[in-house]
Amino acid sequence: MDSVSKLYSVFTVDAVTLPALQDSGLGILGTQTWSADIDNPVNKKFVADYKAKYGSYPSFYAAQAYDTILAIDYAIGKAGSKDADKVGAVLSAGNIPTTRGNLKMNSNHFPIQNIYLRETVKDDDGIVTPRIVETVFEDHADSYAKECTL
Repeated sequence: MDSVSKLYSVFTVDAVTLPALQDSGLGILGTQTWSADIDNPVNKKFVADYKAKYGSYPSFYAAQAYDTILAIDYAIGKAGSKDADKVGAVLSAGNIPTTRGNLKMNSNHFPIQNIYLRETVKDDDGIVTPRIVETVFEDHADSYAKECTL
């Protein structure tokens, strides 16, 4: 009898690699801080707009880039100027709207965020994509923040 082990990856199986893997990617488990199926308005709009334009799911990298622009826009708007100190203070305060939800920032300026276990499945349209199985860490904070001198 053949023994089969599931493949487990971290930050490697997503919309970048799945087009090449297709059905051979089904069942792969992995962790990530973002997923196309996170249920919040910002993420739903991002994923829908991306799929409408490109015909596929966005990658984590696309979500990160989108979040970066959202964060900059939010910080400048809330600060009322482009002054770096004011913008930095807004970002440090957190509550930044992103595809991952409203992010809080740790004392070392790393995000406090969820980490999800995802499994690669076929969606209702037959597209191979990761879906959240469970939340591994909720509001996970960088464990080295206390050692940072910022």
